[in-house]
Formats: sequence, C-alpha cells, structure tokens
Amino acid sequence: MDFKRMGLPNEFWEMTDLNKNYKAAICRCSQPLSGLSARCVEDEEMLQAISRANPKSTFMYVGDTRPKLNAMANRAAGKGYENEDNYSNIRFQFVGIENIHVMRNSLQKLLEVCAMKSPTMSDYLTGLDNSGLAASHQGCDGCWSVSD
Repeated sequence: MDFKRMGLPNEFWEMTDLNKNYKAAICRCSQPLSGLSARCVEDEEMLQAISRANPKSTFMYVGDTRPKLNAMANRAAGKGYENEDNYSNIRFQFVGIENIHVMRNSLQKLLEVCAMKSPTMSDYLTGLDNSGLAASHQGCDGCWSVSD
C-alpha cells in the first residue's frame, strides 16, 4: 500500500526492528505535515495497520524523539505530530531530545575522547565534559524507554 503525505509518496515509513519473541515492531517515519487541525489520514491508516499486525497488544506506543514543546511549535508552523484524539489504542511518548544534530556532534566528541592515547585524567575528564555526554545520556534513556 502506498501511503502519501501532502500528495508525495511517503518513503519515510520504515520498519527498523522486529522482535520475533514478542512479535513487536519498531518503525520510524518523518513528522506529519498535519498542522494545527488537519489530519494525515494515510499516517493514521499506517499506524492502525501496524497496530493490527500485533493483535495480542491492546495498544501501541508512538515515540516522538523531540520535546513536546518543540513538536507543538512545529504544529503551529504547519508540521507537528499526530493528534492523540484520532486514536483509541495509541499511547504517545515524547523522548525529549532537543536537537539530533547536537546529539550527533556529542557522540563524535565522545568517540574522540575514547580514542585518545594515554590521556591524563584531567584531559580525559575535560574531554568527557566537553563532549556533551549528559545530553547523549538523556537521548539514550529516551530511546531505551521507547524500545522497552
């Protein structure tokens, strides 16, 4: 089935993991372009299809990696997030990652610290502090809760 957003093919829905023991799927997609009051029927149908694929579960989680405030601001700009009122069997969870690019830079700095050859303790701790490890940890916590 070809799901479309705003008249464009949606190649952004992707199943990223399937747990064969629990029969649970982790899927990802881009944010909907539903704005303040519009609906993205194709996304609603896709979410319902994913939910029906796991008949043993009475509900499914939808995790949004952004903070809820950011998603609400995006909604005012014509983008947004799925309207929870359009679903009876879905629980929404915001992970709270401020900016994925900051996370990527933090990871790169952390890898550089880990690759240091014979650093002093001071250099190592300064590198860890400058890497933004705390922000990365928050993002990892959020991702664990979504995958759990």
